[in-house]
Amino acid sequence: MVRQPVFSPPHVPGGTHMRLADLRIRSKILIVIAVMAVVIAGSGGFAILQMRAIAQSYSDVVNRIARASTQIADANRFLLQYGRDAYALDLENTDAGNARLKARVVESRSRIEVLLAQIRKMVPEYGSDVDQAISSVGAVFRACADPIKRAGEVTAADEIVAAGIRLKTECDPAFNSASDTMTRVSEAFAAHAQQASVTLSQKSDTAIMVTLMGIVLGMALGIVVSLWISRNAIVTPLLQLSDTMRRLADNDLTVAVRETGRRDEVGDMARTVEVFRTNAEARNRMEQEVRSATAAREKRQQRIETATRQFDSSMGSMLGNIKAAVDHLHQSSGVLSANADETQRQSAAVAAATDEATTNVETVSAAGAELASSIQEISRQVQQSATVSRAASDEAQSANRKIDGLAESARKIGEVVSLINDIASQTNLLALNATIESARAGEAGKGFAVVANEVKHLAGQTGRATDEIAQQINAVQEETKAAVDAIGSITSIIDKINQLITAIAGAVEEQGAATAEIARNVDQASQGTREIARNISGVARAASETGRMALDLTQAADTLRSESMRLETEVRAFLHAVKDADG
Repeated sequence: MVRQPVFSPPHVPGGTHMRLADLRIRSKILIVIAVMAVVIAGSGGFAILQMRAIAQSYSDVVNRIARASTQIADANRFLLQYGRDAYALDLENTDAGNARLKARVVESRSRIEVLLAQIRKMVPEYGSDVDQAISSVGAVFRACADPIKRAGEVTAADEIVAAGIRLKTECDPAFNSASDTMTRVSEAFAAHAQQASVTLSQKSDTAIMVTLMGIVLGMALGIVVSLWISRNAIVTPLLQLSDTMRRLADNDLTVAVRETGRRDEVGDMARTVEVFRTNAEARNRMEQEVRSATAAREKRQQRIETATRQFDSSMGSMLGNIKAAVDHLHQSSGVLSANADETQRQSAAVAAATDEATTNVETVSAAGAELASSIQEISRQVQQSATVSRAASDEAQSANRKIDGLAESARKIGEVVSLINDIASQTNLLALNATIESARAGEAGKGFAVVANEVKHLAGQTGRATDEIAQQINAVQEETKAAVDAIGSITSIIDKINQLITAIAGAVEEQGAATAEIARNVDQASQGTREIARNISGVARAASETGRMALDLTQAADTLRSESMRLETEVRAFLHAVKDADG
């Protein structure tokens, strides 16, 4: 039974199916080392993280809690200094001493306020406690402000005593309360630091224990994995391979070599053993083939003798048939050569006739082309005449319109002349009246009579001129009417000419189309005759080639006849040699 691989990771889609057995022994050892390294590294990483957390916590205790505890103690110390300076100020009786002590009181107060503000910002979780301390210190400053001010002002002994009593009664209660509050806050800071120290110690012990357990677990897991890998991936396959080699040494070729699919050193050894088994099988097959070949060679010798006799008989019959076929081929090639000569002669005659027909068709084609060209020229001239005729018709119509305008102008001039004639008549009548009136006036109207006569004379001349103008205008109107009638006749004639030209153009176009069709048919006929000439030339060349091939065929038949006779001689010699070799 073939042992299946003990470890086989799941197949990853898109990748290769990797087994533990396919890894080299060095890789297996590296796996064991890697497992141990991962466990130990994990333990070390955990220890590092824990130590970093412990260090941060310790830094918090040192930098915040312990520092805040120190600063609250400093604030308490400055508060005591503040009280001592207040009592000293009460006992001082010099101006310089008072100024110095007042400055110290102010400095102590400022430092206390700064320290408490820093503590409030540093430990926000103790904000309420620090606020109580700030409140109590503020109460001290408020309670002691006036007593300290009074203590700095007095100089008499009884006043100094009174100021001291006031300091004691008003300031001491606030001092004691503030000091107690800051002491309580300081103790809270100390308790917090103590608790943090205990917690950090416990965390440190836990980190050390977990690290040691991780290292021990990693070592144990590495040992278990190494034993499991060595047993299932190395030792067991080697024992199986050893058993297979022992059976092969006993010439048991039916044994199956396992683990050949592995890609490690065991797989290399298994494939080598498989080569040994394959070579042994090949050696056995070769021995069997040698025995079979000896028997087959004896049977083959018998078949050769039988085939030789049959070949001798068949070759004699075949050579006789070949000789007869060669003779018939020789006769056929002669007939084919004669037919090719006759075909070549007739194709030459057809080619000459076709050349003459081609010449005639090309002549007709050239004449048709010239006729088509002439018709195209006639069509172009007719179209040009139509264009000129249309232009003349347009000009005649334009002239007709102009003459109509001239007639209208003459009519209007006649109306003006008639108006002038009327004016001349009225003027003549007025001149007559003026003459009558001048005659009535006597001597005084003589000058006016002269003027009236001149006016009458001018009116007469105007009348005569208008009559002549009227006669001329009538003549112009008559001539204009005659010109209009003549131009109308010309326009009608030009229209008829246009119709005739259009009819001629249509006929010429039809004649051109018919001539083009004739030219195209003649051209196709010319192409057909040329194609026939080319085909006849091809037939002539084919006939010539056929004659040449017939000659080659005759020569080949002669060669085949001589070669068949030579083949017969060689076959006889071969069969004689075979018989001699068998004998």
